[in-house]
Amino acid sequence: GRLVQIAEAMGEPVAGLAEREAADRALAAIRHLMKSVDLPVCLEEAGIADRSRIPTWAVEAHKEQRLLSRSARILSVKDIERIYEKAFTDWGEGR
Repeated sequence: GRLVQIAEAMGEPVAGLAEREAADRALAAIRHLMKSVDLPVCLEEAGIADRSRIPTWAVEAHKEQRLLSRSARILSVKDIERIYEKAFTDWGEGR
C-alpha cells in the first residue's frame, strides 16, 4: 500500500514485513520527522483544545461528500467523531 511505499521512501527497513507492520513503520517515521522539525502531531499541540466542538465538526465534515467519496470506506458521523478524538492526542504514541 501507500504507507509501505512511504516507509521505503523514508529509508525504513520494511523488506519481509507484513503490510500492517510496514505501515506502522511509516507512521512512526512520519511522526519522528514531524517532531524533529517541531510540527504538531496532534490537535492539542496545534493549540486546539475545545473537544466539545467535535460533534459539530463531524457533522460539517460529513457534509463534504466531494472529499469523503474518495475514502476507502464509507464514514458515518460517529466514525468522523472517533477520528477527531484520536487526532486530539499524539497519534504516534502506543502504536
